[in-house]
Amino acid sequence: MSKASKIVVDNLIADLRTRPLEFSCGEHTLHDKTNGIYYWIANGVFYGGIHRPYEMDFGMVQSWRFHRALDAWKAWFAINGKAV
Repeated sequence: MSKASKIVVDNLIADLRTRPLEFSCGEHTLHDKTNGIYYWIANGVFYGGIHRPYEMDFGMVQSWRFHRALDAWKAWFAINGKAV
């Protein structure tokens, strides 16, 4: 995809690692409570992107990277006894 989507995913991965408590996960979206952005997580690992307040598809490779980081974030919550 574009260089912009790579920058967004790089920053999102870093944010999931450094401030995991500032995110919440629903059935279809991941919500960054700090900046109010919702990320689309449904439809499989090759589909992801910004869902609200605007839409931006990540593309196949960046979506795959995003979902790997999302899985690691979910595991962090499972280990620490937090509900996702």
